[in-house]
Amino acid sequence: MAHLLREVMEKADTLDEAVQIMRRGPRTCEYYYVISDAKTKQAVGIAATPETFEVVLPGQSMARLPHAIPDAVLMSAGDRYEELARRVQAN
Repeated sequence: MAHLLREVMEKADTLDEAVQIMRRGPRTCEYYYVISDAKTKQAVGIAATPETFEVVLPGQSMARLPHAIPDAVLMSAGDRYEELARRVQAN
């Protein structure tokens, strides 16, 4: 994971390039990432396991992340996710 993130920081010039590097990279366990691009003010979430690679866009919900919040990518699990979503929606 550390080598993969280093490659993203060294080689990616855009958010799309960062996602492609993450998609190609070897994965040995489950990780969740939020990657953003300061130039374009865009972000995506990535839910990755050795077998799967899911990209979550701002405002998008999925089974494990049911609270879609416009212009935000929230990634966490269980009670932590519920509290995070509650706090973001409150502010």
